[in-house]
Amino acid sequence: LATLVYGLRTRLPICRSIIRESLPVIVIAGSVSLIAGVVVQSGLAPFLEYPALLILVPPLLALVGSLASILTARISSKLHLGLIVPTRFSLRPAAADIVLVFALATPIFAVLGVSTDLVAAATGLASPGVVAVVVVALLSGLLATMIAVGLAYFIATAAFRLGADPDNYGIPVVTAFSDVLGAVVLILVISSLGLT
Repeated sequence: LATLVYGLRTRLPICRSIIRESLPVIVIAGSVSLIAGVVVQSGLAPFLEYPALLILVPPLLALVGSLASILTARISSKLHLGLIVPTRFSLRPAAADIVLVFALATPIFAVLGVSTDLVAAATGLASPGVVAVVVVALLSGLLATMIAVGLAYFIATAAFRLGADPDNYGIPVVTAFSDVLGAVVLILVISSLGLT
């Protein structure tokens, strides 16, 4: 609270601007992130049968948000440099960045699946098996990342087009929505694989 008051009252105009732009976005993003918990709670049945899948939830959501944040930051930089024109929809200038995100995502989600099953085995929690957990982690992570990539591009370019700094808006909004998307996609993947 003291930092917030200081930031709003400081004589540093850039600091005041960042605080004014970021505060509403962070409050809204925090509220949206709460929805992810509601989504997971509404689809709790498979997590009760296989608690190993519950271990998967926090790191999966965090990784999707982190990957989307990386892309948002890179798109934001390209917008500032004029390499991406916000009035024209084209993923071509961001293609290398998108490929990079998926090149990072694939092994990360596979390792997440294996490590989740190892932690479940070490703690005596029921698991549908290492192959099933890896498939759930890979499919959920890659599908949620795919949606988050589109969202990252849209949020960054929309903020820039509206005259706002995409660095102040993009990452909080994208990570918040990535939490919700990740939770929904995870439950859908678990259901479609018949693990309920």
